[in-house]
Amino acid sequence: QELVSHLSPGERAVVEGVQMKLSKVFFDSKIRILYVAKKEAVSKPRTISALKGTFGQFTILDQNGFRIYGNVTTKADYPWQINKRFEYLSLFMIRTLETRQKSILRAYRNRSMGIGAPPFALNIEELATIFHFPIITVKAPLLKKTEAKRGEPPFTLPVTGMQREITARPPLPERSPSRRAAPLAGLPPVESKPSAPASRPAPKPLESAPEAPSNLPFV
Repeated sequence: QELVSHLSPGERAVVEGVQMKLSKVFFDSKIRILYVAKKEAVSKPRTISALKGTFGQFTILDQNGFRIYGNVTTKADYPWQINKRFEYLSLFMIRTLETRQKSILRAYRNRSMGIGAPPFALNIEELATIFHFPIITVKAPLLKKTEAKRGEPPFTLPVTGMQREITARPPLPERSPSRRAAPLAGLPPVESKPSAPASRPAPKPLESAPEAPSNLPFV
């Protein structure tokens, strides 16, 4: 208790994180990523940036985090792969590009724990966090909605006299049936056809069927 009381808030958070990690079952883990593309389509900077952004969200600056172990590549083309101490040994360990490609692919397929970065410990909570497949309700943790407040109209805005009365449109006058179109010059007038009767005569009711005679014998 005396030692904990002298710790800073950051050091106390580190101790609590270590205790929480040790309180659960952990496994020796290793994350392998193999980048294969055609020579004209290879883009190493874009791939490295995507990997750093993917695993960067799990990193805590004052605690643990993921980093790229770039010593297993087809050639030493990254600054952190240059080792001055063993640089002279490369003259006696010449390997072709195809040989290195096959070696890396074989280690990837066999899930080799010796080739590449050394394994590290991850507990069950950390493994579930990394390999949890997102669903529709899961949102990106780094994206935030733009908060906007709906503005109200100013109280000094005049509101009287802005309403309009809606009145019914008057009906159009009916055309007289006796009006005829004026004949054009040089053409005889067109006689209007008699219009159909306004109403049809009502149909006559059906007469009832005659009844059978009263003296008809029944069998």
